[in-house]
Parts: sequence; C-alpha cells; structure tokens
Amino acid sequence: MRRKVVIDHFGGSQAEVARVLGIRPVCISKWREVIPESCATRLHILTDAALTYDAKVYDRMKKRKPTPYAEAVTTPRQRRRTNGQKDAA
Repeated sequence: MRRKVVIDHFGGSQAEVARVLGIRPVCISKWREVIPESCATRLHILTDAALTYDAKVYDRMKKRKPTPYAEAVTTPRQRRRTNGQKDAA
C-alpha cells in the first residue's frame, strides 16, 4: 500500500491517518513509499477494503536484496567493532 494513496484517501491529512490508526502523526511522516505491512492490513479492515492490502507487494520487499547503501550504513558501535576496538561498557 502506497503512502500517498493512504494520505489522499483521508483528505491529504497525515493527522487523520494517524487518528484512524491510533498512532502519532510523526510516525506517518517516517513512512517510506510503501507503508508498514501492519498498518496496511489495519487500514484494509478499517476502510472496508477501500484501501487494499496486497500481500504480494510485501512478499517482494522481503525477498529483495538490500541496497548497497543499506549495507554501508553502520552505527558507531558497529564501526568500532569492525576496527577492532572494544565497546566501553
């Protein structure tokens, strides 16, 4: 389910989407192009299938290899471990 389709369905309001889902509006702003699967299934039910959940979309996302950028992103702790340094406890 695409983020833009969901927001447009609720009149362009992220706050309204958040209200319907019972989450904070800041969570909506963190969504990527395809919304989280748990939210998609809830919206499918709450809108009586006006917004449709397509399991195939999420299955493809799970099978897809991570992008090189995603593999390169590390936390400071991961970088220290890679460089042979110990973490301060």
